[in-house]
Amino acid sequence: GILAHHLIKVQQNCIQETPSKAEPTCKRTWERLLWTLKRRICDHPLNEKLLEDLSVQQVQLFQLLFEYFGPEDRRDLIRDFAIPYLVEISKSPNLGLMFPLLPARFLLLVDYMLLSLTPAMADQSSLDFVG
Repeated sequence: GILAHHLIKVQQNCIQETPSKAEPTCKRTWERLLWTLKRRICDHPLNEKLLEDLSVQQVQLFQLLFEYFGPEDRRDLIRDFAIPYLVEISKSPNLGLMFPLLPARFLLLVDYMLLSLTPAMADQSSLDFVG
């Protein structure tokens, strides 16, 4: 609701000043999303309360914010957060114990991020968490 509108407005204002540059608050929001998903996977593999999925509105917000980021900011998020977190998840002793939904969601998110770097795929990439 209100936070989503605020983040979008802040990012749009940032783009007007510096095209293809992520606003730091919006970038930190993505960093926090990745960190939260990683923590859910690595720390609490069997906690059913943490299986609460992202809503369609939340996914759309993250996707919209990511679309505003320039290629450099996208690469930074992938290099500095998504890939190291993916490595950490793969080394987690809890990997075999967890519900497969959580790592699958994380992989889908990383796939979306990587596809956005390929110009031919950027127009076709979508984040379909619900279907």
